[in-house]
Amino acid sequence: MAHHEIFIDRVVDQQQNEHAVPRGIPNFMLVGDSVEYLSPAGDFVRITFDDPDKGSPPSLLHSPFLDSTGNEKRVVTSTDGKITVSNRGIFFCHCFLTAKGQSEIGWGAKSLLSGGNHDVR
Repeated sequence: MAHHEIFIDRVVDQQQNEHAVPRGIPNFMLVGDSVEYLSPAGDFVRITFDDPDKGSPPSLLHSPFLDSTGNEKRVVTSTDGKITVSNRGIFFCHCFLTAKGQSEIGWGAKSLLSGGNHDVR
């Protein structure tokens, strides 16, 4: 099984809006692969999975991950380290970054670049 490192970069656009942009999301992952979310600057990373796949057929699941009790893990952080991909489907994540002493930036009305799809087969 493969291990994927997904980096969350702090990006400032021309309107000076800050984004937590994922880099390195693979085209697809397989159940059993592992994923780790990191920031190149060492910022705290938070990833949320809120929206179930609305594809065909629609998924009833929200997240590609399970917690230790077998429930969907809908929030993953950089302190989680490697986490195993457990569910098939297409999952949309919202990305957030917090630098030491600063406010969190990420997904929101002015930061639609702060997210991405996880295609798990």
